[in-house]
Amino acid sequence: MHPERRKPRWDMHYGLEFGLACSGRMHRLFMDKSEMDVKAGDVWFCGMWEPHGWSVTSAPCEVIVLTVWPPLLARMHFSETPDFCALAPFNAPSRQRPRISEKNRKMMIKFGKQLKQIISANTPYQKIRLRLVLQEILLCISESWPEVKAWGRRAPSAEFTQINQALQMVFESRSFVSTDAAAQSCGMNRHKFSALFQAWMNIRFSDFSLRHRLRQAAEQLQTISDPIKTIAQQWGFADKSHFCRIFTKHFGVSPGEYRQRMLSD
Repeated sequence: MHPERRKPRWDMHYGLEFGLACSGRMHRLFMDKSEMDVKAGDVWFCGMWEPHGWSVTSAPCEVIVLTVWPPLLARMHFSETPDFCALAPFNAPSRQRPRISEKNRKMMIKFGKQLKQIISANTPYQKIRLRLVLQEILLCISESWPEVKAWGRRAPSAEFTQINQALQMVFESRSFVSTDAAAQSCGMNRHKFSALFQAWMNIRFSDFSLRHRLRQAAEQLQTISDPIKTIAQQWGFADKSHFCRIFTKHFGVSPGEYRQRMLSD
């Protein structure tokens, strides 16, 4: 719940983001310069490591945000409709993602109430119930979304197993991980690895690795008082100016301003 209007701020994370507005109004921003106004019953999607921004334009504003582990949706399979891909709304470019029609808005508001009840109950099966409701939402949205087949590639589990070693390298290292090193760890040449990684993750490996280090650096900016230069070096950036330039591109503000905003919140 956002009790008052808020200026734009940016974020990005490994998990996919699904959001549903329950009341008030919000303005969403995307890295490709597209924007969308969100009111009760509207939804939004953000892909893996996708920079995205938001501001509250009408308060109080209540939204529900679910961060979803990508392999969970990639491996979702229904034998009755084998072509269904739960990743499609997240993989599509922001301008082509599903928008809620006035006809379906009331239904989305009902879904929002279900999600709120599940979150507030905090039962042992809470995560399973959240998955089931999210699954139903994605099915409903996909049925009325004409772009679904264009972005509906499912990823076989065997492919994820092949690139999993590269993911672990990124998550376990603070330094720069080259595409060549990642490909070698997976037993593939650079071309095959890059194509497979892009197809499965919907992002280039180099961008995946960079954005992971940026996000971890952002976490440290708001949790420890080390100088920005020190944090930049810890996460494998050449120097402070290089880090500040890339950070500002992805988060919309400089590292120093980001730290001030997060601490003031």
